[in-house]
Amino acid sequence: MLGPLYTNFLRHIAELDYLPPTPLSDSQPSIDNAEEILTTFRTRYLPACPIMHIPLEMSADQFRRLYPMTYKAIRVVCEVSQDHRTKIEGLVREELSQLILIKNDRTFDLLTCLLVCVTW
Repeated sequence: MLGPLYTNFLRHIAELDYLPPTPLSDSQPSIDNAEEILTTFRTRYLPACPIMHIPLEMSADQFRRLYPMTYKAIRVVCEVSQDHRTKIEGLVREELSQLILIKNDRTFDLLTCLLVCVTW
């Protein structure tokens, strides 16, 4: 049985009808940098744990449009600066949890994003 505090919390969450934009959503890397990020992920990380297949023919821009949350998680994994990585990792996890828990979204993009976050 759910307590009244938890029930009120769930009711409040259900009333929310939008996700606030995150700075990570607004700041996309350049096309060249995006290609470098995706190439790094394909060659350095995917061979160690092949949780998805990214065709070589797929550009970073195509991947980013098809799987926006997974791409954000990949950006976190490939980030060199520890300070920046910690910052954007928190933003990705917050956005991911909002989409899954509040919006109740269930997509392949969210699944692969979650796998990337948990694996690396």
